[in-house]
Amino acid sequence: MNIRVTSELPGIPVEAIEVEVESNPDRCPSIDPSSMARKIVEGYVKVESLTDNNRIREYRRTLWSFKVDPTKTRPSPEALARRIARGKPFPHVSCAVDMVNLASLEYLVCIGLYDADKLPAPEITLRTSREGEEFQPIGGNVKVLPKGVPVASSGSVIIHLYPSRDSSTTAVDEHSRRMVAVAYGYRGDDREYLRVSLRRFRELLGICGCVK
Repeated sequence: MNIRVTSELPGIPVEAIEVEVESNPDRCPSIDPSSMARKIVEGYVKVESLTDNNRIREYRRTLWSFKVDPTKTRPSPEALARRIARGKPFPHVSCAVDMVNLASLEYLVCIGLYDADKLPAPEITLRTSREGEEFQPIGGNVKVLPKGVPVASSGSVIIHLYPSRDSSTTAVDEHSRRMVAVAYGYRGDDREYLRVSLRRFRELLGICGCVK
């Protein structure tokens, strides 16, 4: 596939991994995402509140630097952790999406997952939005963005609202076979840590028996 992934935002690293799967079944036959998610959250919520967690704090600080309120646009790993900690069900979608969400939750890294065959261009760029650009979030209405919002784009299409939501335009579905997972760090984040979170995603897919 060779999708080029870069960041134009100073100090904010991105890392990516390309994965090809045999199938993307509705459920993983080997992992129960709900049970695993509860165990992950129990492991760190008992020690410190989410707002005191360093990774959550740094994502929030990075959002504030773009004048984005992180209490309204929550970093995706924080939003998922809060959901699980409150006893709400794991947001099951499909095997691949569930596994990337588990990796994101385990490492508290924002990870976007895209169908490589739906990408408008063989590149993904983390940048700031231009006035009037549109974003079509999964499960939501089209958003018209102001200038200066952190986003990821492929060609002229915005595929991610940093660090919270992916676009339905490039979403992975049951027909997806070639995928690109992108780990979006906060300002000053450790690239190797992002790579580890992506390797965990691939490992989980392997346990499910999906990797080609």
